Amino acid sequence: MRVLALPYSHFLSHLSRPLMVSRELRRRGHEVVFAGESPKMRFVRDEGFHAIPIHEPCPEEFLRNLEREKVRFVSEDQIDRMIHADLAAFQEVKPDLVLSDCRASAPISTRVAGLKHAAITHVYCTPHRAVPSVPLFGWLPRKLMPRHARLWEILDSLNVGLETFAFNVGMGYYSRLAKRHGLTERLKAMDCFVGKDLTLLADIPEFFPTRGLPDRFRYVGPLTWKTSMPAPAWWQSMLRSVHRPLVYLTLGTSGTPEFLAKTAIAFASSPMTVVMSSGGQDAGIKNQEGKLYAEPFLDADLAMEACDIVVSHGGHGTTYQAIEHGKPVIGIPMTPGLRFSMARTQDLGLGRSLAWKTFSRNPASLVKAVQQVAGTVSYSRRAKEFQTILKKTNGPSLAADALEGGLLR
Repeated sequence: MRVLALPYSHFLSHLSRPLMVSRELRRRGHEVVFAGESPKMRFVRDEGFHAIPIHEPCPEEFLRNLEREKVRFVSEDQIDRMIHADLAAFQEVKPDLVLSDCRASAPISTRVAGLKHAAITHVYCTPHRAVPSVPLFGWLPRKLMPRHARLWEILDSLNVGLETFAFNVGMGYYSRLAKRHGLTERLKAMDCFVGKDLTLLADIPEFFPTRGLPDRFRYVGPLTWKTSMPAPAWWQSMLRSVHRPLVYLTLGTSGTPEFLAKTAIAFASSPMTVVMSSGGQDAGIKNQEGKLYAEPFLDADLAMEACDIVVSHGGHGTTYQAIEHGKPVIGIPMTPGLRFSMARTQDLGLGRSLAWKTFSRNPASLVKAVQQVAGTVSYSRRAKEFQTILKKTNGPSLAADALEGGLLR
């Protein structure tokens, strides 16, 4: 069967997830064509997948809207333009199935075209999450009402319902767009993240639980990027001269040069070694023997296996990948979704969340957080407990099974 993959290619996390699934689908004999316009599409072409250009929202504006916590994270005009671009791509590729990741137009365009559609997302982006992203009742004393009390479930359910309602109202134009394109089915804004026919949740229930999950939603586990990127020339030298703890710092592709530069300064006088992946951002950072080593991109599995602690922007994929190696995480989240992910990480004892404002005012606070986590055995113990759970999942295989079982027939 022929699959058209529609990722938001400007962010590596949204590109790498469908790429991992596509590897497995190709291994099983299916053809996958990608559509995207960012420079990161080279990772897709390097693996031998055909790729066509397609319009995508400006990444700077997209990230700025998220950081400012705007409900309308993408404009009505942008989604409408994306819908038309989708329909043109469908005419060119003629797919049997569309697989999207953070492509808000896909639930509308696939309905207009009458195509099967599956989406990759996280529990956070669905109305079925059991844990609210903004805990409205967090002020209630735990001594008066223990967290396991039945009333908490009711309050959390109400909390999630209010969040979903607010999002649907704030992006009310999504329903209007669907109607404008001739759809009689009433779509809500929350539908922009999920699949028309199938939604693949790149999570585990132990980390992000759900309530009342419909059959067309499937947990498949993390879809972390596996690469055969060679180790940098300085790798063996670094291992010989490392000062513990060894910190692996990665901000994905959403980090900024300013952020990276502040991090480098913070660690310059610390008694530890830092390995940094800049995500292609040029922060003018120079390597310092035994102290700091930076590369645009690194094999994250190689770095995480060697390190003691992972410092990140709090992304779901990076957190899962760190736990796959039994390593605790310190996150500096800058958007609501990342703050939610790090709040869960902290609640589960898998690491610590450090507010961006705290770090920005005092970069040394990150060094202090690393030392605190490194000196607390419980963080590593919990990471290894979750590592055992993750070893039982194979995200790409489970995702391909779900697609073949329900849509690729």
